[in-house]
Amino acid sequence: AGVSVKNSMVSNGCLVEGDIENSVIGRGAIIKKGAVVKNCILLSGCKVSAGSHLENVILDKEARVEKHKELIGDKDSPLYVKEGDVV
Repeated sequence: AGVSVKNSMVSNGCLVEGDIENSVIGRGAIIKKGAVVKNCILLSGCKVSAGSHLENVILDKEARVEKHKELIGDKDSPLYVKEGDVV
């Protein structure tokens, strides 16, 4: 209930409790309740905390978005979070 995935590819082993649109989600990624992921690429092992909003973002492997963050990149120049970084 309350989860929607539209026009996206979600790999195996993911936990999806939020909404995903036009995105590619790598293996073992975790998207917590109330999070919105739109036009993003999340590589394996990423974690998006509850209530976060990501748009036009690339999260490299094992990167984490904590505490209700809002990350919005430009359509032509997406925001990039390095491997293992915590935002």
